[in-house]
Amino acid sequence: MANHIKGRAVVIKVADAEGENYIAVAGQQGGSLSREVETVDVSSKDSEFNEYELGQLEWSVSLDGLVKLTDDGFKLLEEKFMAKEEVMIQFEANGNTYTGACMITSLPLEFGYEDMVTYSCELQGTGTLDIQPTA
Repeated sequence: MANHIKGRAVVIKVADAEGENYIAVAGQQGGSLSREVETVDVSSKDSEFNEYELGQLEWSVSLDGLVKLTDDGFKLLEEKFMAKEEVMIQFEANGNTYTGACMITSLPLEFGYEDMVTYSCELQGTGTLDIQPTA
């Protein structure tokens, strides 16, 4: 049995208008979860070296892929972006389900001359990223 997870097994989903169901954003080719913690400088004149404490956590998600004409997930991203509304996302990886509210900070489309139409999306997490074991 393999101990690895293929990236193609991780699909980012967005909550529908009622927030009851999660819909996959179709055509995904890439995605990532970034997590960071701020550092707070607590150095003083007594410090010979800089001293730090850990501060606030933050997270973000990015995804990209091919635009599909009948994709309800991408249509929902566009609607939330234009309305400046938060979107709930969810995905499964590492035996966990990740869920959280995001603000869509970027949603470009690319139209290459001899290429398929593609999208990319940057989602800034707001509040807690909930991580639960996948049932």
